[in-house]
Formats: sequence, C-alpha cells, structure tokens
Amino acid sequence: MIRIAISLFLLFSLNGTHAATVYYLHGKIVEDKGDNAVHPIYGTYRYGEIVAKLRREGHAVHSEIRPPGTDRAAYARVLATEIRDQIKVGRSPDEIVIIGFSKGAQIAILLSQELALPDLRFVFQAVCGSWVQRFADLKVYGNIMSLYETSDTAGSCAELFARSNVKSCEVAITTGEKHGAFYRPNEAWMAPQRDWLDRGICYSQLE
Repeated sequence: MIRIAISLFLLFSLNGTHAATVYYLHGKIVEDKGDNAVHPIYGTYRYGEIVAKLRREGHAVHSEIRPPGTDRAAYARVLATEIRDQIKVGRSPDEIVIIGFSKGAQIAILLSQELALPDLRFVFQAVCGSWVQRFADLKVYGNIMSLYETSDTAGSCAELFARSNVKSCEVAITTGEKHGAFYRPNEAWMAPQRDWLDRGICYSQLE
C-alpha cells in the first residue's frame, strides 16, 4: 500500500510568488537502490543534485524516493489527489509542472490521463519506447514537453502527441550517454527544459 503525505515529501522551495510548483518523478533505479544509485552502463543517478538544481532555478520542488516496486497507476492517483487539492486552494494548473524520467515519466503519463487538464504542464523524459508502444490507444492530456536522447532506445513522442491532440513540443539531445543522459543535472536537457518552463520557448514546436 502506497501512502504519501506532504510531510513525507522531500520538499525544497524558494520564496517567490511566481515560482512553479514542480513534482520531480525519478527513474526506477532510484526506487531499487536509492539516491546516487549506480548503473553499470549509465553511471550514477544524481537524484539529489537534480532536485537541488531545480530548486536553484526558482521552483518549489516536491519529490521523494518511491518504495521498490511502486505501482504506477496507484502512485499517479495519489499525486492526482494532491494536485487537485492544490488547485482547489487557488493554484493555477499552468503553475504546476510534473517532470518525470523513465518510470517517473510513465507515472506522469498516467497522471495526465487521471487529471485530463489541458493547462497542467508535464515534461516527459526518455519515455516513448516499448512501454508506450504496448498501448496503441494511449493518449495524454496537458501542455507537454518531451525530451529524449538520440542514442537511447526511448525516442520521440511525436506519434503519441499527434493522436492525443495536445499542445506539445519535443527536443532531442545528443550526448552519447543513452538513458544515462538524464541521470545527472546535465545542461543538455536542463537548458531546453528551463527555456520551456520559464519562457515558453521550445526548440522544436510540434503543434
């Protein structure tokens, strides 16, 4: 049973009235091995450093290390309740951003379906691969950015976005680090993500 409360989140925030509320959902390896988990090919997952960098960019960041074997759909439902509560007390959906990498992005996809809010913002990192292809009728909702590494097996979300008819953009990065490109607060992905979050600039507008 998954139980999440605000007090259990690792909550990082900066004062400021215009900061976005960001939920960062990490990859599966952090579930299994914790912060600074090491993959034999991709290297060390700098979870804490990523969260700290998002904080320095001016966002109030909610993130936690999920328990091993976390059920994607159940976790998405819990997050949906928390986000609905934020909206009820006056937080605008376009001021809330869900950033997910790999399994975290799979959870973000399910969360987008659960909430179906056109102005809620998402960043999907390295997710459109075999898991997405298993669901031919899968659709997403919101204002969505996709980031993927050209050397990775997870690639473009263009087909998913086209059948979902959502406002979306996509940026491909090339570092040669495969899935590991998102294991660290790499400017190759953080810079385009920052431009999209802060200024609405997307290097490759899909729609």
